[in-house]
Amino acid sequence: MTIKSRFPGWLHTAMRLAAAGALGLFAGGWAMAATAPAPEAPAMPDAAQIVARNAEARGGLEAWRTLNSLGEKGHLEHGQMKGPKTRHGGPTSAHGSLDQSLPFTLELKRPHKMRLEINLGDLTALQLFDGKQGWTIQPTPKGPMVRPFAPDEAMTAAEQLDPEGPLIDAATKGTTVTLDGQEIVEGHRTYKLKLALKGGEERHVWIDADTYLDVKIDGKRIIEGRPWSSETYFYDWKKAGAIKLPYRIETAVDGVRTSNRILVDRAVVNMPIDDDHFALPKDALAAAVPVAPAAAPAPASSGAAAAAVPAPAAPALTPDLPAAATAPVPAAGAKP
Repeated sequence: MTIKSRFPGWLHTAMRLAAAGALGLFAGGWAMAATAPAPEAPAMPDAAQIVARNAEARGGLEAWRTLNSLGEKGHLEHGQMKGPKTRHGGPTSAHGSLDQSLPFTLELKRPHKMRLEINLGDLTALQLFDGKQGWTIQPTPKGPMVRPFAPDEAMTAAEQLDPEGPLIDAATKGTTVTLDGQEIVEGHRTYKLKLALKGGEERHVWIDADTYLDVKIDGKRIIEGRPWSSETYFYDWKKAGAIKLPYRIETAVDGVRTSNRILVDRAVVNMPIDDDHFALPKDALAAAVPVAPAAAPAPASSGAAAAAVPAPAAPALTPDLPAAATAPVPAAGAKP
């Protein structure tokens, strides 16, 4: 017998889981203008300087080192964009409305603990990670459906659930950072940094050349047992205690613009949270509908199938954060 879940398909996968010119002024005639020296371009900072300035822009290294827990409340939005499609910009482009909006509560605690609750009205969906194991709990008419994280999902969660993201305190984490040039991202001049993580994974972070805040980070999402490349964009940076966080996070998979978004309404730092808060509730397991664990990753296919948009499946600096890489990704068949 097939059990239908009231858990939306897009949300199911989301839980499984950021030109200027100037006219010269003529003074003293054409000859003088022709001989005036051109202003020197500012020297490009090296990777270590960019990392240090990024940490300072986000509240300072010590403020992040003393962060033990982080809580966020807001909304997960899903659907087709009804406003301008520009990610960066003013209030209009920043908040084009989407079809669905569900309240969420996200809690993070070092090391690598996460609890995400999503309010479905009279029911609650839950995703947990206790630092080693993770579970998704989906409400169904027969009771909660508990699905353990697959090994690759647990490994990805352990790697990506630092509240600050991979760049801050990179050296302490064993990450090597190198400057990989400059790029224009959504009209912003950015420094592209290559991160060689301690475990061997390679990632890239794009840092705004003016504000030194994160603009974008690449990563992967485990979707139906397979890894898919993703890009997470960060916007609307605001203070929360001594640190600065992105209050809007959007994710795209394989270069496709997502129609999913995280909007943070409120963030709280260093609130006390017991470790049991991130463990699987015993009553949920006792009442659970049997469900098989997620399948192991399938080998990557070649040809057209490999290029297909993935079926439904994190965030951020999410949270891949800074703070949440748990940003949702498109569901199968959804239009980008």
